[in-house]
Amino acid sequence: MRSIRLVPVALLLVLATACSGLEDLPEDETFTACLEAAGVDAGSADDEEGRREAFADPAALDCVAALDDPEDRRAVLGGVFTDEQLWPVLQDWVATRTEAADAIARESGELLDAVDGTDHDDETGAGWAKEQVHENLALVVYEQANGVPASYQTWLDDPDAQQSVSQSDPLSAGSQYLNWLEDPANGDQQTAQDIRRLQDTIRETREG
Repeated sequence: MRSIRLVPVALLLVLATACSGLEDLPEDETFTACLEAAGVDAGSADDEEGRREAFADPAALDCVAALDDPEDRRAVLGGVFTDEQLWPVLQDWVATRTEAADAIARESGELLDAVDGTDHDDETGAGWAKEQVHENLALVVYEQANGVPASYQTWLDDPDAQQSVSQSDPLSAGSQYLNWLEDPANGDQQTAQDIRRLQDTIRETREG
């Protein structure tokens, strides 16, 4: 069975256009110890490329998620990733989580908010719509917490449904599957409702 995961783990992060200087990493002993345990050299994370590479690792991203202050999280990630760059990173990170789906969705929204920083609210990368990112991330979170829905294979086996999936848009399959779920004729509206609820949590946490 093909997983809901839509982008290969090995997808290369596209370098973003340089922006104004990054903020310093928080001077928090717990955060610093977490980075050391994750194998992150804080000195190599003082420019966009270095910081993007450092926090592409799930263990390092855990350190950011554990920061209590949203401003500290934004100091680490603000303006470092676009949504397009963060998408495969978040998928790797979600795959390491063991919490309930609601908790993973909330932390995912907090990381997206941190990446937005102060001046990047509308820069999602490659024209990606934020809401499509949120619904696809909600699918990934649901799968991590509950397993792949049985209806996913039914959707894969539906030739009419597959015709609507764009081969050039990595988010198309997830969005089309969710739309298919919401059709009463396909018999799994409860899963659609559960995923939409996670999508709402991600959006509302991101927009804070």
